[in-house]
Amino acid sequence: MKKNSLIKKIKVIAAGDKKVEREIIKIISRQTSLLLKQIESSLNKGDWKELKRLAHKIQSTFTILKMQRAKKLSEAIENNSGIKLRITKRDTLELIEICKEMVLELNDF
Repeated sequence: MKKNSLIKKIKVIAAGDKKVEREIIKIISRQTSLLLKQIESSLNKGDWKELKRLAHKIQSTFTILKMQRAKKLSEAIENNSGIKLRITKRDTLELIEICKEMVLELNDF
């Protein structure tokens, strides 16, 4: 992910309104941090049903921010959770890294 690419996308969404921009960043950072913790916990516990639910829940953020790789990973996790465990674990670990980078970028702004 390119440095500041998320911020640029959020600025477009906010249409120049700095207050809206800050609020969007705050909301996305907070929600992604929470979901990230829950995703990590579900993966560690092997709670595939919960992991599937969380993968679905986070997809809208990736859609809004046009994060295609993260969206594809979350869709794969949703579809494979509890069925293809090795693939689910691999995809979830990659998604976790993307989310961590995302939160760092947003918090650095």
